[in-house]
Amino acid sequence: MASGLRYPVDTGGTNASTGSVDAFAILSPPRRVAVLAALARTDGPVETGELARLVAAGESEKSVADVAERERRMIAISLRHHHLPALASHRIVEWDRTSDVVALGDGVSAERVRELVDDRSTAASSRLLGRLSQSRRRLVLAVLQEGERARSVDELARHVAAREHATNPADVSATAVDRVRVSLHHSHLAALSAVGLVEYDSAEDVVTARTS
Repeated sequence: MASGLRYPVDTGGTNASTGSVDAFAILSPPRRVAVLAALARTDGPVETGELARLVAAGESEKSVADVAERERRMIAISLRHHHLPALASHRIVEWDRTSDVVALGDGVSAERVRELVDDRSTAASSRLLGRLSQSRRRLVLAVLQEGERARSVDELARHVAAREHATNPADVSATAVDRVRVSLHHSHLAALSAVGLVEYDSAEDVVTARTS
């Protein structure tokens, strides 16, 4: 499950400093997870109105036939005006506005999306992504992925603080580094480790990104 969580999409068009980690921020709204889950379970492009029906069924855990027309229309409006533009702008979905048809983006693995949502409800999956959408946790993953090696918590805290302050690691104040270090110890590393995105050896005070 860790690989599906870490790389649900290839966000090649997002900020180069964070890479695929930005997918967690984009997917933090629960409805966007429901959109991907619905698309991953279809054989091809889906008209937005029908996608709204599939999303409604997934969110309420009922059959497609039981989705009320009013509920479908309301969700379709939210998809067209809010969620699809955001997903399309990050290449997570392809949305043809002329034909109003939606499909998974070229860089999105339907198999990994299914891995992400099949063992838990869509709501639970989206809550998990919501936890990972915190900017400091994304920066932790970005630093670890960039170096592709284990880092001490002190080193990790310095690099995260440098990114937050848009400066070089050597120029970050000791106070800023200490604040990040404390938050990593007490919150962020435990959360990332719990979902299998990092390996945190508290005895050695070393953190490594998981690659599979």
